[in-house]
Amino acid sequence: MRLIGSLLSMDALATSVRSHLATDFERKVFDASLQNFADATNPLRTSNFAYSIRELSRHILKRLAPDDHITKCQWYVAQYNKQGKEVITRAQRVQFAVHGGLSEGFVVDTLDVELDEMRKQFLGVINDLNKFTHIEEVVFLIDDVAAAEIATATLVAFSEFFFNKPRLPFTGDLISGAARRSSNLCGIR
Repeated sequence: MRLIGSLLSMDALATSVRSHLATDFERKVFDASLQNFADATNPLRTSNFAYSIRELSRHILKRLAPDDHITKCQWYVAQYNKQGKEVITRAQRVQFAVHGGLSEGFVVDTLDVELDEMRKQFLGVINDLNKFTHIEEVVFLIDDVAAAEIATATLVAFSEFFFNKPRLPFTGDLISGAARRSSNLCGIR
C-alpha cells in the first residue's frame, strides 16, 4: 500500500513539475525520465530515472542561470576544470537561480529570505542522483519501495527548488529597481 500511495503522490508531483517546464525539450526529457521509472520490469529503472532527471536539472539550471549573467555577479569566482578551462559550477548556477541576480547578503539581510538550506537540499538531491549512475549491486537491486521514495523525493526537490522559491515581499520589478539603485544586482540590465 505504501508503494501505491507513493506512486499516486508522484503523479501529482509530476503534473506540477511538468506544468512549470518552459520548453518542449524539457517536457520531453521529463516525460522520458518518468517512463524510465515506470518500467518496473527493468532493474535499471531507478538508475535510468536518476541520470535523465539529473540531466534535466542541468538544462533547467542553464536556462535559469545563463553563463553571461553569472559571470557578471559580484560573488562570482572563476572555477577551473582539470583541463584548466573556466567552468561555472552547479553550485554557482543554483546560487544564481535562487538569488535571481541579487547578492546573497541583500536577499538574506534586507529581504529576510533564507536561501542556504534550499541550496543545500537541492544540491544534496543531485549528489544522491549521481550515486545511481555507476551501476553497483546496491543500486541494481533496489526494491520498489525505495525506488519510489527516491523518485518522489526527487520530484519534491524539483518542485520546491524550481517552482516554489520563497516569495519575496515585492514584485520582481520593484526588487530589480531597488537592487539596481543599491548596486546589489549582478551587472544585469
